[in-house]
Amino acid sequence: MAAGLAVALMLTSCSANSTGENLLDAGSAPAINGKSQKQERLEAFLKHSASQSQAGQDTFRGFSQYGNDQVLGTPTNFTNGGSDEVANITLNLLLVPIPQAAKAVLGDAMGLNYSVDSRIQGNVTLQTSKPVTHSQLMGMFQQLLRDNGAALVGNGGGYRIIPLAEATKAVSPLSVGNNTSGETGYGPQIIQLRYVSANNMSEVLTPMLPPGMLVHIDVQRNALVLSGTTAEIDAIKETISIFDVDWMRGMSFALVPVKSSSPNAIVQDLEQVFQTRSGPLKGILRFVPNERLKSVLVISSRAKYLRDSQKWIKKMDVLAQSGEASLHVYHIQNRNATDLANILAQVFDNKQTGSAQGSVAPKYATRLR
Repeated sequence: MAAGLAVALMLTSCSANSTGENLLDAGSAPAINGKSQKQERLEAFLKHSASQSQAGQDTFRGFSQYGNDQVLGTPTNFTNGGSDEVANITLNLLLVPIPQAAKAVLGDAMGLNYSVDSRIQGNVTLQTSKPVTHSQLMGMFQQLLRDNGAALVGNGGGYRIIPLAEATKAVSPLSVGNNTSGETGYGPQIIQLRYVSANNMSEVLTPMLPPGMLVHIDVQRNALVLSGTTAEIDAIKETISIFDVDWMRGMSFALVPVKSSSPNAIVQDLEQVFQTRSGPLKGILRFVPNERLKSVLVISSRAKYLRDSQKWIKKMDVLAQSGEASLHVYHIQNRNATDLANILAQVFDNKQTGSAQGSVAPKYATRLR
């Protein structure tokens, strides 16, 4: 009986472990100072395994941060004024020239000073089915002017009606955000963005804006310069309020460590499972392998997909671990270790990648299994 002896076996299921092969190579190494190189390597492996087991208590276990899935904001109504105005203006203009319409609206109804550029042509129709306020009438008249290629621009104490193409270059007071200049008419306004970059916001707004309304994109100050009527700019600001939100609060993130498999290999499998390359989750769910941290970064705008991804990563990591080569040291109690090693080598010879020889580690009595 050979109690106190140990047999070291390398059992390979799917792929060979290079460390185990070096430790348990088929050939016998010459003894050095009473120990073979194989025994020295096995001793170093056991010490390393013990230290890794002890250090494993402090290993990084990953982290996750779940968002609220809200990546769009609630539209804000920027329309101001008119709530205390009296609706007492009624007009009935049918196919009248623009200068005549300007006299009826700006001069007679609102008592404003104005001038009309001689290049302004066209007839307009403006009828009110019920009384309107001054602000409502001004908005209707400015829309009529835009439809006919003209714009109303403030000019000190009065207004000018000029071609629309020249309105963006007309000298007008510049307002910032909600601080309007108090004048009615076509003019520039700076919109300060909080969370979204000016370039990204311009890509969203450009298909919606009339030609010439987006005057400038200020990347350094993260602002947009728009030019238009007060009503038009208020409508665009309402659209901006939907997209200019803290989208990080809506996003979900997780850094999931993997123990057995390569992060790149797991990411390739995850992309097939969730179809993130060309499927419906493209842009919603993203996987980033991190070889340095041996982990997978998951980014999603939906918290549910983050939880599902974490479950899949853990499953894949466990499956990879079961397919990796591993070293087991078993303490023999009732048989000669050399004979048992030879028997096991013959039994598993067809399942292993290389032929195995009986290999005994007599100095290691630790019961590892």
